[in-house]
Amino acid sequence: MQILKTTSFFKLGLLVGCPDLNQESIEPKEVRIIDWEAYKQFLFSKYVKSYALALFEHSQKYLDLLEDANGIQLTKPTARNNIINVLTALSKYLGHTRISSS
Repeated sequence: MQILKTTSFFKLGLLVGCPDLNQESIEPKEVRIIDWEAYKQFLFSKYVKSYALALFEHSQKYLDLLEDANGIQLTKPTARNNIINVLTALSKYLGHTRISSS
């Protein structure tokens, strides 16, 4: 059995839980300006009216958590699922507008 030095694992990036130091950051590169009316229409085209309105209202409230996902843990446990649903819908819209503008 051959024993390898941990430094060789580190150089190869094979340590479990070791971040890749050359990996690109997942931080947002730019602040997005959201067209709220277009977003509202997007929600109405995807969801039932009452749910779309709830998503729309909460999207404006929790927009800052889109850039700081760790902040979700600081919210009430009963609200976390709704916040995640709101951020998911907002992310889908932002991805949709990014693709259609390309």
